[in-house]
Amino acid sequence: MKNTVLIFFSVLLMAVTDTQAQPAKQVKQMADADSVRLAELFRDLHQHPELAFMEERTSGIVAGGFKALGYEVITGIGKTGVVGILKNGNGPVVMYRADMDCNAVKEITGLSYSSTKTMFNSEGIPGSPQFSTPDLLCIH
Repeated sequence: MKNTVLIFFSVLLMAVTDTQAQPAKQVKQMADADSVRLAELFRDLHQHPELAFMEERTSGIVAGGFKALGYEVITGIGKTGVVGILKNGNGPVVMYRADMDCNAVKEITGLSYSSTKTMFNSEGIPGSPQFSTPDLLCIH
């Protein structure tokens, strides 16, 4: 699970520097080399979940990561969505999609980075209209 999460964030936020696809071993090596920062990012996002269409903090982190790597960034897609234009020369185009929102359920995992956040939806109701619990859980 740890390597899967680290590789996910690495692929999402890393710079690809050549015109050839990176072999899986090389991607894993880059993820391992950046594992401390990526694990902290994972824990931070897990501790600060946001409801759908309210992911202001999360989208800011993703957009900032892309910008820091020098990529063109488009924000506000579908309200809080982010698009990073990862140009890497001519060739096939790959589109990747990831969700940033959370579920309004009480987290009882006991993890040291468990979310204890309460968030109000656009109507001022804790959680979301379809759930009565005010707690939020980020599902990875």
